Amino acid sequence: MNGVDIGVGLHSRFSATEIINHISDELKKRITHQIKSISGKISILIDESTSLSDKSTLIVYLKCETSKDLPPNVLFLDLIELPNQTADSIFEALLGCLKKYGFDREYLKENLVAFACDGASVMLGKKSGVVEKLLQEFPNIVPWHCMNHRIELAVSDSISDVGAVNHFQIFMDKLYTLYSKSPKKPTRTRRV
Repeated sequence: MNGVDIGVGLHSRFSATEIINHISDELKKRITHQIKSISGKISILIDESTSLSDKSTLIVYLKCETSKDLPPNVLFLDLIELPNQTADSIFEALLGCLKKYGFDREYLKENLVAFACDGASVMLGKKSGVVEKLLQEFPNIVPWHCMNHRIELAVSDSISDVGAVNHFQIFMDKLYTLYSKSPKKPTRTRRV
């Protein structure tokens, strides 16, 4: 556009995406190697989500020490597609993700400090939840019901108790339902 010939390497969004993914993976490997080299303590935060194609996914964050001189950082580690939403599959997917980045079970037994998740029964279930499985494997961790999820539950309870807010929410939901199914709804156009 400005007279510079940049070649044909990045004209495709697919090749640009692959390059970004490669750089991201390499940076994550370097950071996790650095964490392991100082024997840094780690905490895990996970949450389930559903993709646009209704596939279950698991979001994995680490709060970890990358240097003995700096405070812990929060690191987005991975987004994993789950085969199903059982505690066993979430537990295995989480351990597989951690192993992929070099955190084997021996390292986790020494350095895993805490685990945070939402309050779903598949996560916090007393008999067969993910937390229970982690405590069997790593008995020294501190399980934690994520504060953000607790706040969301508190706000939801408050809204359901206040009639005016509840009526407003129902009104907005009906408006969304009406206009989201409208034939006059503008469609997204793809840029080429």
